[in-house]
Amino acid sequence: HLDAGVAIEAARRGWPCRVQLLVYPAVDGRRATRSAELFATGFYLTRAYMDLANEYYTTSDADLDDPRYSPAYAELPPGLAPALVFTAGFDPLRDEGEAYAARLADAGVEVQLTRFPDQIHGYFNIVGVGRSSVAANARTAEALRSAMHATAPSTGE
Repeated sequence: HLDAGVAIEAARRGWPCRVQLLVYPAVDGRRATRSAELFATGFYLTRAYMDLANEYYTTSDADLDDPRYSPAYAELPPGLAPALVFTAGFDPLRDEGEAYAARLADAGVEVQLTRFPDQIHGYFNIVGVGRSSVAANARTAEALRSAMHATAPSTGE
């Protein structure tokens, strides 16, 4: 949610922001989604942990709707940076990330949404074992490289 929040604030203030890199983004503190139900336990990130995070970062249920905590409820300003959104098939955050990508696209933001269907939350930190997480990270890195190159301002050289 930090990348999404920074991108929103940058657009509001007219600050440069080339791209939003949203890897299994936590953008809705309410987490009332099917994936949050399906993958509440047994897939690394648990509902109990997410509830604990909500308790640490908010003081009341009303705070869950605060756009600074839940960018899904933010008013999306014009000029919002393009978004690279990556979700994992077995992640309780999958549906909220994909819903946020759709909301961005509906607001006219350029969005590239990629779901890694065989991954769990945390795959982005799995770099030393297996092949599928390493491949997902490589695709993410390539998408970011391409986005940074494509949106880089001209230096006149």
